Amino acid sequence: MDPEVSGAIQQQIRAIKEALATTVDTYMRCQGKNEIKARQLQNELAVLLGANAPEKPRQYTPENTSLMDDQVYGGDLKVAVARPVNESQLMAVELSFGIECGDDTILLIYEQNNGVWHRSVRWNSDDYGEISGAFGDFFQYVVMPSGPPMGWVVAVAHGHPWCTSRWSAFDLDVIEPAQGTATQRLLFHKQDGYVRETDPVMKVKSDGFELRFEKGCLDLGIMTRSGIYRYQFVGDQMHRVQPVAMNGRDFVDEWLQTEWSDAAQWSETSKLKELEAKHAGFLQLRSPEAKGGPLFSYGPVRACSDDAKRFVVELDQDPGTPTYFQVQQGENSFTMRAISHIPFPQCKGPDLMRTR
Repeated sequence: MDPEVSGAIQQQIRAIKEALATTVDTYMRCQGKNEIKARQLQNELAVLLGANAPEKPRQYTPENTSLMDDQVYGGDLKVAVARPVNESQLMAVELSFGIECGDDTILLIYEQNNGVWHRSVRWNSDDYGEISGAFGDFFQYVVMPSGPPMGWVVAVAHGHPWCTSRWSAFDLDVIEPAQGTATQRLLFHKQDGYVRETDPVMKVKSDGFELRFEKGCLDLGIMTRSGIYRYQFVGDQMHRVQPVAMNGRDFVDEWLQTEWSDAAQWSETSKLKELEAKHAGFLQLRSPEAKGGPLFSYGPVRACSDDAKRFVVELDQDPGTPTYFQVQQGENSFTMRAISHIPFPQCKGPDLMRTR
């Protein structure tokens, strides 16, 4: 369970990636104008590469532990081939191999032009000195339509392997494919934290994509909550849009943890300066440089008498005083309206999340 990757192993990882990509490139060029199915191609590549071996029984004894290969770099090679939803002219090949405490993954996407399959996307990790640099833990992608000249882009989400913790980070990237002499281009990148206990779910939407998984909550008593990352593709820019939370309390938690550029889009426009200052104050309390910061815990979530869609979420600090967040519920959305250290007098309804 050593997370460090030596220079020699880094070179070997780089070599196996090159060998796999070159082999699949050559194999795809040999297909010509033949009509091929994804399952057929997957089976043929698996035979060629010696991949997709049946799962071995995990009943090891002290005498045969040397035969364990689930922690061997380059072992347990897998290949999966699919035609992306709504982009049937493409063929996507996903290759993964074992590393210490996880795996590393390569994504290759091919498009046919004049009867020849050309690779348009190759997405894989760079050299890494620790296993967390690998594209593993989970690996999902969706292909979605975009404007000219290419007409499509691919969004890739993956975790970072580690040997011990249930907490890790994920990367979210959007890549424009190569065309002619132009190489592929990274259009968008985001990194954030997530909890590794459940498998993330990534789906194509009519105007972009959505990624859902468990992520950490400010309240250590609650520990985790649902994270929603939905993005729209506008021109060559990705914009995060709502919904970003399942309920008002989770919305406050997300609003406090995300960067202001996103939180501002979910805030009352007439109070942006005031809300930005409050947002910055909470980020400062939680910054790595802050020592002896408070512990957070959520109190009641109460309805307001002046609007059936308005609520107040209480956040307690130890040490410190409670903070009250007034939230407006919309259609699949929430808006931060106001923040105060004094309870809002019109918001004294029963605790709507007492049992959660």
